[in-house]
Amino acid sequence: MPEKKSSESAAADEHFTISDPKRMKVLSHPARIAVFDLLNGSEIRDGDGMTATEISRHVGLSPSATSYHLRAMYKAGFVEPAPDRGDKRERVWQMTMKKVSFQAEEGAPRSTYVAESEIARSFMEADSNAFLRAMENRSHSRDQEAIAKSMNYGRLNVMLSEEENTELIERLMDLQQEFSERAAGRSRERNADHDYRLVHLRFQVFPEIGDQDDRGDSPQPQK
Repeated sequence: MPEKKSSESAAADEHFTISDPKRMKVLSHPARIAVFDLLNGSEIRDGDGMTATEISRHVGLSPSATSYHLRAMYKAGFVEPAPDRGDKRERVWQMTMKKVSFQAEEGAPRSTYVAESEIARSFMEADSNAFLRAMENRSHSRDQEAIAKSMNYGRLNVMLSEEENTELIERLMDLQQEFSERAAGRSRERNADHDYRLVHLRFQVFPEIGDQDDRGDSPQPQK
């Protein structure tokens, strides 16, 4: 598990893998995932952190409740204080990591895999809700055709060997890294003359795994 990093490491675009179930549990909360995504998007889009009051306006919480969640995230190493804006009236928060994945280590106790599943479920629910909101908002946009071309939802089932499965994941990650490096340093303020917008990319790759694969027996029919 990586130790808590400074903003210098985050700026270096390092990819973090979190395997500590306690840290996973800290983030497995809808409000904290909302704060996590909001801060991450704000830094990429605007090149700046946010205060608890600013965050609260977007996540539907009071500033005090937002501060409570930020403190928990700070203790777990997900956020940190950012340089103040000069007025020192309220603390500005920023991410300690921009690229992060959550994965139980091989041989970890079952409780760690449960924590991994819970945080995956929490993020997937948040991502699904965000995608559906984007689809709904598209109908109100002045440029529906352009936005339609920039959105995609696809599903594919395919028979692959273990090596091909691994290759597929690696190539998807390489493509993600390519565009991430291309977009490095862009923000709305620094690139006002360009039509850049924050784009959310999510992908899932997983083999079919039945209960019998890990328990050696046939799955029981659901009642």
